[in-house]
Amino acid sequence: MENIIEGKIEYESKKYGFYYMNNILTLIPDDSLDNIWDTFFQTLKERTIDNNLVLEGITSSGYRITFINLKLVKQTGGIYKAFVPAYIIGNSNAISPLPQIDNFDSMIFYGQCIDKFFDPQKIINTEFSDNKDIKINFNVLDNNEIEIEGDLFYFGINKNISRGNKHPNTPLMIKSYLEIKFKNKKNIGDVIEYYRKVCGLFKFLYNRKYIKFSEIKLISNGKIKDDEIIRNIKYTFDFYCYVEDEEKLDLPDSLNCVQYKQIEENIKDLYLIVNMKDAYKNYYSLNKNEELKITINKYSNISSAFESWFDINFPNYKSDADENYKRLKNKVIDFIDNSIKEEKITQNKEILHWFKSDIEKMEGSLKEQIKYTLNLFKDCITNTKKNLIENYRINYSSDDELNEQIANNFKNTRNKISHGNMKDEVLFSDIDIIAYVIVEKIVMCLVLYKAKVNIEKIKEIVDDKF
Repeated sequence: MENIIEGKIEYESKKYGFYYMNNILTLIPDDSLDNIWDTFFQTLKERTIDNNLVLEGITSSGYRITFINLKLVKQTGGIYKAFVPAYIIGNSNAISPLPQIDNFDSMIFYGQCIDKFFDPQKIINTEFSDNKDIKINFNVLDNNEIEIEGDLFYFGINKNISRGNKHPNTPLMIKSYLEIKFKNKKNIGDVIEYYRKVCGLFKFLYNRKYIKFSEIKLISNGKIKDDEIIRNIKYTFDFYCYVEDEEKLDLPDSLNCVQYKQIEENIKDLYLIVNMKDAYKNYYSLNKNEELKITINKYSNISSAFESWFDINFPNYKSDADENYKRLKNKVIDFIDNSIKEEKITQNKEILHWFKSDIEKMEGSLKEQIKYTLNLFKDCITNTKKNLIENYRINYSSDDELNEQIANNFKNTRNKISHGNMKDEVLFSDIDIIAYVIVEKIVMCLVLYKAKVNIEKIKEIVDDKF
């Protein structure tokens, strides 16, 4: 259970006392603060007052705090409650006046998910002498800042000597971090978007629905007047964001992760690509247990992900591969364009536009696309295919015949699901399972391929990750 954060806040020109605990914020009019424990646990009345509200207050300890994207629900006695998706709090109350939570210059992420990606132990160089003494030296990292959309991204490592009794068996504390130095100062809405994008990158790296960071710091540089002297000062704020189903997460204990060294030259492209709006991302697993299960919903999701990433990589696949197909497709589109010009009825024009849009997207069947990627990434998925075929004892006469089985079976199963002809309790066949697992690996290959990762590295990643 979290500690309670309490303090004062103003909403609609009225002063409230606030109490925050377990992701729930409660606002209580000042005249009823004595009755807090009588009202705190009342049942919520489902009546939304505001959408996407941001409230700023002062804690009882003198910190400035901002609650983000609230939907207040009014209850009896003028009390409000809200679920808190995120909040930012200052970590110093020794400054007067307190700094505004805004105009951020940088953002720093810490957490085991970053440690596993960018191994902090790489800075340690251990030497053993003849008398078995251990000498530890620190390597100097030569990784550079990565410019992405004008901002500078930097993966680094902090090292601190552990003092006192807090970590008696760990004299040296090291941890990795990701720092983003903003080209221009950012507001609260901006940093929320950066948080989502960094999560987007690490969701892909771990193949997980949710990512948790142990600390997120926001830095704002300002000036303060001290004895008539104006000096520069750095304000630091802590950013907290709710992670759904946090108790079910298994990050990063039993997980393999794509490593920094494997994508060092492609991080910029990968960061931008996994956050593309057109990319389908609803296929990551919640945890290891879910990863080992195949359901109707997961089959449908991985199919959508494959089609999305295939189209992103090869938008004109069929037209580029078959000149006759391209010629015929263009003729059909020209015919529809002429029909649109001649059509007088608005509703019919709309139908023709929809039809044209569908025709423009027709670049080969799902089966053709899967067979193409099976050949394109054959070196990357060789070990995966070999292990699956051996485990399920699948008979086949040639690799082409096996690819035909995989592609045809995945297409047929996806179609049955789309048409409602399969239920969750129906067991998947062995070839269904093989097709699903291989297509899942191909989706990862397609993402990395779009990020310009070379085939040798993609193979290494697929072998390590799975």
